[in-house]
Amino acid sequence: MTRKPSSIIYSKLVDLLCRLNREIAVTQKQRDDSRRTLGREYDPARVKETEEISAIENERFYSNPPSDSTLSKPPVPPALPPIPTAHILAEQASEERYEAKLQHLRDTTAMLKAFTAKPTPVTPTDRGPSKFNEL
Repeated sequence: MTRKPSSIIYSKLVDLLCRLNREIAVTQKQRDDSRRTLGREYDPARVKETEEISAIENERFYSNPPSDSTLSKPPVPPALPPIPTAHILAEQASEERYEAKLQHLRDTTAMLKAFTAKPTPVTPTDRGPSKFNEL
């Protein structure tokens, strides 16, 4: 029984891993493209960010529980990862869009109330009987 040199074995292994990586990349691209067609909430980048934020929040809760929790506090405050700035800015932008929409609705409601409160203008037919018919 002859042994193959280790360089040949490693070369085949590297080739196999490269081919596998290419096939995985193609499959992931197809998955991402099909998710995008479902809508914005299924966008892979958005899903990944949501899962990361959820993991960070869970880690924060269990590593340093709030005072109203029954979990015990650690003796030394843990070093926790910060919530990404992009997420905080996205939440602020979402809140600002919501507030702008509410303000638009308030303005529209006020305008409609003003229109309904105005007296109706006098039209020529509302002046009473015509004097031309009396002649």
